[in-house]
Amino acid sequence: MDRPLAFLLGYLVVEAAFHYTLAEMTVAAIVSAAASTVSAGSTLTGTTLSNLMKNDYRVNCGIEVENWTRFILAYPVVKIAAGALSIPPGNILPSKREAMVARKTSDSATGTSGTVSWLIEGQSRRIVVMWSAPYDFNFYSNWLGVGITSRGETFNAQGNSWFYQMYYGSNSRSLGFSRSEYYWESNPVIYQDDLIQLSATMSTGHQAQVKMTVRPINASDLATPIKAILKY
Repeated sequence: MDRPLAFLLGYLVVEAAFHYTLAEMTVAAIVSAAASTVSAGSTLTGTTLSNLMKNDYRVNCGIEVENWTRFILAYPVVKIAAGALSIPPGNILPSKREAMVARKTSDSATGTSGTVSWLIEGQSRRIVVMWSAPYDFNFYSNWLGVGITSRGETFNAQGNSWFYQMYYGSNSRSLGFSRSEYYWESNPVIYQDDLIQLSATMSTGHQAQVKMTVRPINASDLATPIKAILKY
């Protein structure tokens, strides 16, 4: 039977305070299988996100993405609203972990902000991540948004329109998303459609680290190495 993975992950949070259910055991097995099979891709081989972010800039934002799905996350596109790109993103293969890094502009009291998106190969939609890491916490906070375009919306929006929509605006016909402020705490921001669930956190300092997991809604869409561990 095709079990709805995102439902089970949500069920774990709701039921955890009561008793250890079969659904929780299933989720625990999935999380354990992912932990033992998801490995570093080309950008993280022999290094970590923290190491990639080591430079002389006051403000950096590193984004690390784990792909638990059978889909390649391909054709990444970065749109910088403020700052500069230090390490560009690449394709994210199933059961791989990849990273990118953005930074502030040299000799300026500014932070970094923008969007990065990946095509969910074969599914005619894109994952979109919005970040904003300011220079001065007296006026601004770290913000993170995660979203998915509607089926058939495979092209990037012009200019920085996705950034402005995800930072200031609301869902539209072509893009749905959730966002969260990261000033005191680093609670997950979650968004899902009928295919994918995105769960991400962002740290609260000037060396902001974003960690995002891309999970399938249905267990049949898990990456093959994860399914092999689960004997699915």
